[in-house]
Amino acid sequence: MQVTARSRSRLGKASLFRDVIEKGDASGEQGKPWTAWYAFACVAASAKRPEDALQYLGEAIKLGYKDADGLTSDDDLKNLRQNPHFEELVDELKQPQPTQTQ
Repeated sequence: MQVTARSRSRLGKASLFRDVIEKGDASGEQGKPWTAWYAFACVAASAKRPEDALQYLGEAIKLGYKDADGLTSDDDLKNLRQNPHFEELVDELKQPQPTQTQ
């Protein structure tokens, strides 16, 4: 059986998705809309795919992730800490958020 580049790519993606599911199950944050994106970011960063990881973190933040200290202390994201875009995301989270009034 010959393994093509395309099938290797699919196998790699399947592995990433499995890793995301496992991380999501262990996160304790199930049910929050941002958890899958955060887990994708962690897996992408661990797989040395920083641009994907930063995109996924941006999605997590749009969907409600708010823990700047969590970003800077998560070992899965350590490869991103020196990235200027990562630093921008952290700074964005540290900014005071407007309160919603009813």
